Amino acid sequence: MIVKDNLNEYKNIGNLDLVSKEYYSAMNKLNIYRKISNENYYSNFSDAINSDKPEKTYFYLEMDNLIKYFRIRQDFSEDRGGSTWYQHSKDTFVLDVKNPSQILDSLTYKDDISGFYSNDFKSIKNIILKLDDKFSESNDYWIRHIVAPLITQEKNLNLKVLTRDGEIAKSRIQKLELNAEEIPNGNLIYLNTKVMPERPIDFKGDIYLLVDENSANALENFAMFCKETGFATVVGRPTSGNPLDGLGYPRLSILPNSGLLFQYKLGKMIDKNGNDITREGVKPDILIKDGESIFKETLKYLGESENRDYNPEKQN
Repeated sequence: MIVKDNLNEYKNIGNLDLVSKEYYSAMNKLNIYRKISNENYYSNFSDAINSDKPEKTYFYLEMDNLIKYFRIRQDFSEDRGGSTWYQHSKDTFVLDVKNPSQILDSLTYKDDISGFYSNDFKSIKNIILKLDDKFSESNDYWIRHIVAPLITQEKNLNLKVLTRDGEIAKSRIQKLELNAEEIPNGNLIYLNTKVMPERPIDFKGDIYLLVDENSANALENFAMFCKETGFATVVGRPTSGNPLDGLGYPRLSILPNSGLLFQYKLGKMIDKNGNDITREGVKPDILIKDGESIFKETLKYLGESENRDYNPEKQN
């Protein structure tokens, strides 16, 4: 009954998930601030985590798979990223970045790839982007560190988010000052991402972004940007369906008897064709079959050898 009542009150539009003990532990570690400063974006994060009932309940939870695993990282601070780049052949560069940006309020980690752009790209035809990013809660990384140096003119991504009618959704829209239009039984929110060139390297070749079913959050927004602006060709398999919808962190509520927390998102994102990104994920431009290596198939598509065969000495 409590779940039904909350769904009726909040007009939930996303999936309902119980919060795992691992995720609760991660949030609790971050709660050294006791009160998250940007409460508009992080909803009722602090109030839910600081409540006595959930604290006691999750203290006694010891079975690993007792409840459904929450989609966000087990620990925000331990799985930090790293980046490498190399010239695969005379025509192709590869940029490989793992979990580049982890942001929760003022706890931030950024991976610097500025050294990548010091290479000579005049004769390069292709750049392959291998971004293993499941955690980022901001679009800032790919906007500033990947797109801005590789464009020579402004790029715009216009997205739409649907929310059902309800006081909590309306309150969030007002607090975040979102551009919203009232529609029957809900709101249509317009999100615009504008990217301007910043220290461009004047790259004139093609860019390929690799994604799969594990690609989530900001990486999904980046994949949509690539598809809808033509910045890059998206290669791989459909993404996970957890894009950043502009409405902040999922709403947290407490089951009064058990003390378990449940969460849900307030909206769903759709692309310009009306496809439900929140449920279906981003569909690649070039689809790679399950079980096949996306990187190897991309190299094959480009007519490249799987083996790295660039030797600077041979090119001179």
